[in-house]
Amino acid sequence: MRPGQVYMTDALSFTQKDVVGIAELFKQQGGWGSIPAVKLYEKNGLYYVIDGNHRVKAARCACLDSLEYDLLCESELRNIYPNYDPDNIEASAAE
Repeated sequence: MRPGQVYMTDALSFTQKDVVGIAELFKQQGGWGSIPAVKLYEKNGLYYVIDGNHRVKAARCACLDSLEYDLLCESELRNIYPNYDPDNIEASAAE
């Protein structure tokens, strides 16, 4: 999956410093390396970032071709990330 194919959730304020720092790490490692995979949830063919908004933004800045990700099932989303409602995940999309 490409970084531009996911919707970020929670309108976080991204500091340029944070994103640039992660993007530089991507470049130094030649990709994801030791950086943790993002957590995604799929609904109706669309993918939403549950954990990893900064990493997705940095992957876009670093022009990475793909994301390292773990796809969460509905029960994982409900149990691990109770602030997200799978029934209304679209409302959480920031872009």
